[in-house]
Amino acid sequence: DTKIEPFNKGLFKRILFGDKTNIIQYDSTGRLVGTNYDNEAFFDSSNTIEKGKFYLNTSSSTTSYFSTIVEKGGLVYGKVIYLPDITLKDAMRTFLFLPFVMIGIFLLTILAMIFILSKILTSGILKPLKELNYAADMIANGDLDYEMTYFDDDDEIGKFCHEFDKMRLRLKNTLEKQVLYEQSRKQLIASVSHDLRTPLTSVIGYVEMLQDDVIQDEEMKKNYLEIINKKSKQLNLLIDDLFTFSKMELGEFTISPNLYNSKYLFESLLKDRDVDLKESSIKLIVEHPFPVCNIKVDEHRINQIIENLISNAKKFTNSYIKIYCRCTEHFLEIYVEDDGCGIPEESIPHIFEHFFKVDTSRTYSSKGSGLGLAICKQIVEAHGGAISVKSKLDVGTTFKVKIPKFKNPDNQFQDWD
Repeated sequence: DTKIEPFNKGLFKRILFGDKTNIIQYDSTGRLVGTNYDNEAFFDSSNTIEKGKFYLNTSSSTTSYFSTIVEKGGLVYGKVIYLPDITLKDAMRTFLFLPFVMIGIFLLTILAMIFILSKILTSGILKPLKELNYAADMIANGDLDYEMTYFDDDDEIGKFCHEFDKMRLRLKNTLEKQVLYEQSRKQLIASVSHDLRTPLTSVIGYVEMLQDDVIQDEEMKKNYLEIINKKSKQLNLLIDDLFTFSKMELGEFTISPNLYNSKYLFESLLKDRDVDLKESSIKLIVEHPFPVCNIKVDEHRINQIIENLISNAKKFTNSYIKIYCRCTEHFLEIYVEDDGCGIPEESIPHIFEHFFKVDTSRTYSSKGSGLGLAICKQIVEAHGGAISVKSKLDVGTTFKVKIPKFKNPDNQFQDWD
């Protein structure tokens, strides 16, 4: 009972054991023990038991059953009969309903899959596509501030939405820069018009006085001619900057480099520079001698850099402008130093941008077109060099231009006389 009870409760309604003499030796219900049960339901008419086989008697008037022999050491002791906990009728009913149950489960599974797929389709594809369409409409109407909310990087749609929003930000940034650029361009036109008109008016006035012989004093005539020459140089410098800027805008800016001895080149470029400042309280200091090294540069463009840096320093310095050069292992470094009002720290990263001017609330900030330093940067970089600045308010400013040294194929510098 102890060994059979778990099977009896879990799998079978009743378990019996009959020996070869058709005597029931065990009945889980205890009702047929000792009974001679000579019935084909348990044993065949020849009283033989086929070893190892299971029998299912479907013709029994009581119930269906399973049976198996009990054997040890080749000796057959009898047969165990198992009466299942379900009748054949119940089993047949179950088997008849099973296809309908399976069909129901299948249909429920299909419905669940359709629901899940519709959710995925709606939230993962249709919703972001709808948001993309709305964002595209907003951009088309000029509203670049609409931010998308679908940024799931785990799927391709989310990545596409992310890239679309990055494109929106780049477009917004580009348009903002374009607006600032157009404003700066308008300011440039106004500034250049003023800068051209002022010296041009002076030149015209002095020329008319000289033509009308209003000035008889030869010394005064000479001074007027020097003023005309000075104003003409200012006009030439401004026109040169505008021409260079136009070339840059059109993508036609080029340089024509030649090999030079740095010492001879800068002695030539800086010769008589102090003439322009002789009537001013500003002193131009040129440190000699210049270092000797080979450089391959466009002389006209290098002169333009020096002109712009000196012109810029004249607007802000108090007492002097100092120019000197240094040689390092790979570069010739040109320094332009002044003791002017300095540049605010927040403006330093922007001073080489086109049209940029220091805050107009500061002294001297309105002077110039905002092109000179940007042009210097473009020219220096076209030579493979770099330009930088150090400045301290009310102390002064120093610009440094680095020009690469030129080396011959044998890695030796050319000898100069």
